[in-house]
Amino acid sequence: MRTFQIHYFYALVILSLSMSSFATSTPQLPSIHGHVIPRTVIDVKSSVHGVISQIYVKPGDDIRKGDPIAKIEFLVDYLAVHEAESKLRIARMELDYAANVFERQKSMAKSSHISSADLERYRLNMEIQKSRVNDALLEINLLAKGSGQSKSEQYNIVYATHGGKVIEVLSHEGDYITAANVFNPGTSLAKIANMNDLIYTGYITEDAIRTFSAGNTYYIRLSAFTASRIPVLVESVSLLGEEIEGQVVFKFIATLDSEIYSVSQVGLSANLTFDDIESNDVIAKN
Repeated sequence: MRTFQIHYFYALVILSLSMSSFATSTPQLPSIHGHVIPRTVIDVKSSVHGVISQIYVKPGDDIRKGDPIAKIEFLVDYLAVHEAESKLRIARMELDYAANVFERQKSMAKSSHISSADLERYRLNMEIQKSRVNDALLEINLLAKGSGQSKSEQYNIVYATHGGKVIEVLSHEGDYITAANVFNPGTSLAKIANMNDLIYTGYITEDAIRTFSAGNTYYIRLSAFTASRIPVLVESVSLLGEEIEGQVVFKFIATLDSEIYSVSQVGLSANLTFDDIESNDVIAKN
């Protein structure tokens, strides 16, 4: 009888330890770490090479599309200017020839020695040569002065292509910059962001993939303002996982309501813990 009691006691101890181990090994959904950033950030670049002579903006400025960002002191490429001047001389000679031919054919048309269709062809050729002369003049002005023929055509002034807030100025007065073109990405002068369209983005692990899904509303806490719970609506969760530091993760994007929450800083870190989720706020999708 005593032996039975001893065995029974040990059985209870083993069962208790097993239950405790099961309880402590129950997987807990980890907190999700991400950042609050603008959805759209524009790099402002120049279309000409040169040295920055003036910067018109600073971080925090609200600007509109078309506002000046910087002025570039154009560096003259004398070899390119010489080639452009040669093109201009040739274009003018071809224009003079085309104009003489047209006038001669025009006088012949009065005596019906040439059809109106042929005369129109000569006139069109003359107009083409005029256009080539104007293009050559514009090229010389751009190469030598960084501007067009009219005072309003200031190609050495860099303008904002989008409205928003200047979040960073990357180049300064005296810096040499390169132009953006199909062969060169160019030098970034400043970054402009739409602060009325913020997103919360980061990565989730496989443990949370079934609970954290698109279309659901969750709450995040900014590391700088832990007392505030900010609602975010998940837009998308990547279908393709990627391995980061030996762990498979999925990128997600969630929207912040700009009418509820606004921020001046970009890149603030924020955490989403599933303890903050109210059962009525989230319906897990299978």
